[in-house]
Amino acid sequence: MKIKGFVVSVILLLLGTQFLFAQQKRALTHEDYDAWESLSSQKITKNGNWVGFQVSRQDGDGRLEIFSFKNPDKRKIIPRGSSFDFAADDAFAVGKILPQKDSVHMLKLKKIKKEDLPADSLFIYSLINESIEKIARVKSFALTEKAGSWIAIQFEKDKKEKKEKKADAESSEEIEPDSTLSTEKSKKTDGTKLTVRKLDGTLGYDFERVKSFGFSKNGNFLHYQLAEEDTLDNAVIYLLNLANGESKLISEGMNNYSEVTFSPEETFIAYLTTDDSTKAKKPYYSLFLAKTINAEAKEIANIDSKGILENGRISENGNIKFSENEKRLFFGVAPDYLDYAYENDTTILDEDRVSLDIWGWQDSEIQPMQLINRSEEEKFSYLAALDLGTYKITQLADQHVKNVILESKVERDFGLAWTDEPYRINYSWDIQIGRDLYLVDFNDGSKTLIEKDAAGYPSISPEGKYVYWYDGRDSAWVAFDVKKKVKINLTKSIDVDFFDELHDSPSLPGNNGSAGWLDNDKAFLVYDRFDIWKIDPMAPSKAINITKGEGRKASMVFRRQDLDQEEKSIDPKSQLLLTAFDENNKDAGYYTGSLDGSKAPQRLIMTANRYFGLTKAKESSEILVNRSTYKENPDLFLGDLSFKNLKQVSKLNIRIHPTNPILRVVS
Repeated sequence: MKIKGFVVSVILLLLGTQFLFAQQKRALTHEDYDAWESLSSQKITKNGNWVGFQVSRQDGDGRLEIFSFKNPDKRKIIPRGSSFDFAADDAFAVGKILPQKDSVHMLKLKKIKKEDLPADSLFIYSLINESIEKIARVKSFALTEKAGSWIAIQFEKDKKEKKEKKADAESSEEIEPDSTLSTEKSKKTDGTKLTVRKLDGTLGYDFERVKSFGFSKNGNFLHYQLAEEDTLDNAVIYLLNLANGESKLISEGMNNYSEVTFSPEETFIAYLTTDDSTKAKKPYYSLFLAKTINAEAKEIANIDSKGILENGRISENGNIKFSENEKRLFFGVAPDYLDYAYENDTTILDEDRVSLDIWGWQDSEIQPMQLINRSEEEKFSYLAALDLGTYKITQLADQHVKNVILESKVERDFGLAWTDEPYRINYSWDIQIGRDLYLVDFNDGSKTLIEKDAAGYPSISPEGKYVYWYDGRDSAWVAFDVKKKVKINLTKSIDVDFFDELHDSPSLPGNNGSAGWLDNDKAFLVYDRFDIWKIDPMAPSKAINITKGEGRKASMVFRRQDLDQEEKSIDPKSQLLLTAFDENNKDAGYYTGSLDGSKAPQRLIMTANRYFGLTKAKESSEILVNRSTYKENPDLFLGDLSFKNLKQVSKLNIRIHPTNPILRVVS
């Protein structure tokens, strides 16, 4: 009885303690949520010397913090800073300063017009002398991407001066107009002032009435377009040579210039233009090309050009792209406009016009989907290629094979094309339909069938020797040898599943992903649930598990960490950095491995945290990484690839609820 009474007393004591503890808690409110902060725009300079990030609140004004990697305790804080970046020369940080959110909110409540609201400002912060310059009423800005220290700043429209009201209308005297002054009204235009200058302010140029602009990738040229004035067709496009400050006229007298694109080595500049009115419902565009050395433009494609789609026109919705060797230019073609007598009949009022949606059972898409896709279909363009040596046009896509895929960098004379039209009607009851895959020759537009009804999306290996994809129906990675014209099952001989083993829906499971190709297409790195396999497409039966099976043994998920965003293929002699996730205790971290599979992965760091956002400086070993838990903020840490001395440099103010949750692993 004494023992029973003691147990009851302990239970009552615990309940009372919990009750008192609960009385001390305060429930979270929306004000708490609004004050919570989050990190974004984490950046490090190429040389690894400077770091910056943006802190945003759920509701309210944020800030930018910029500091030296070696001395993070001393930092420049820019209130309301946003959209920042480091200059190509690593000497400046540039971004916007937003108006105070509360002030803008109050003005909007007072129905203040948009043009009278506070505008964004621009800051230019010198990392060398730690000085900051602020510029008011900035609409947009751009920095040179690869090299140089230039910035282009477009300003908002000048505010119109409001006329002062007469205090006493009765006593006001009528003033005779001065006949010597000009009465010409200023012309309406969408263009505004553009300033192009060195970031240190030592050199600059100003241009008025600018509508759009853009730097070449290497930072040697800038194009800028002057907007039309009123109803005049006086748009103009210029080319500014930043080396000598000379602006050369490319074209004038047209109504609009769009899709202005520099070639990779800045030899050419291409653009679309039309002389049809901005109100024209069916404008016709032409494709022009100019050499940057003299800015002399030449029309190279229009509706009458030989080689484009039959009954086609140059599409204003297609993208312009140069091949890396600047020998080929890609652009879009669309079917010509259709004219209907009923549509063009001006004797019928809009409210009297009949609109019908007609659908038949034989249509490849059901009517609701047709309506949703209508706008996209109307803007669809068929890819064509133009040889810049002969100006011969080759139509690559057509109504039979609509989709031609261009790589981010076009470095070969062929590409991929596909169509799902034969299987599209099946989509109404099976969303995992197949597609016919083709190789398309950029020289003559001919197509070679790779696979009919393929269950996957293809890609081209870095050297162009193979086309590869994951076949969902066979749960296998496959490749097509471009030269031998044979299909290879890359994973058939490996006694491991490569589909998503945790897939739990009534559909074909996806795959676990891949890490890429080794140099010269020597091998393909592919993931199973836990490990990484290196597969030689010439001898797939001799595949090597480069993580030595340690992942599956320990239920540890290994994946390759990509450190170079511009990486084309993987150097077999490079360091293999692995992310790791323990499915048993949910720890995470990083390991090192070997691409030849000669040794098992070695642990660098493994803790009860989530790691993400790893970024390495392009020219040094410094890194940034985020680390968090369910009760620790996803703050930013600095370090190197040894992960031995990670230093926290952000401190978000998210307040965790005082309740102590009990965690348990659910298997």
